[in-house]
Amino acid sequence: MTKATESSPFPGPLSSLLALIVRGALESYQSGEVDIEGAILHAAVHGWYEGHIKGEECEGCPIGVTTTKSQATKLRIGS
Repeated sequence: MTKATESSPFPGPLSSLLALIVRGALESYQSGEVDIEGAILHAAVHGWYEGHIKGEECEGCPIGVTTTKSQATKLRIGS
């Protein structure tokens, strides 16, 4: 039996997009543009944002019922 899991609110750990976000945060830290807290915050916010965008494109989870995009949106926002 396969256990269904919720999708993450951020890109997957092997995502090239996540690597780009982390690399940008690290470069900002190494150049002195931000402190370590700023670099972590940068990566967290941008990672969450990209996950949010992907979630907006989601047609719903395969939970055994057919959902429309509006139903999936209502589920995400708790309506």
